[in-house]
Amino acid sequence: MIYPKRIIFENLKRAQELSLLNNGKDTARYVISVVQISMKADGSFQTISEPDSGQNFADKNFRFFPRAVVLAPNES
Repeated sequence: MIYPKRIIFENLKRAQELSLLNNGKDTARYVISVVQISMKADGSFQTISEPDSGQNFADKNFRFFPRAVVLAPNES
């Protein structure tokens, strides 16, 4: 489980913290990455590799760490 599901950077906001929770029964390793997704008119989602005209990807403008984490059951 990850919270919040969506992050919006507005005005001078430069950092955001995400919380990750392993709600499984076993210890798990999570690798964190960025996926570009677009919402269609019908509300469904599709993964995209190239931005549409007038659209920009944000992944070149931010960084995150750690890139991988190991969590025990019910650990966040």
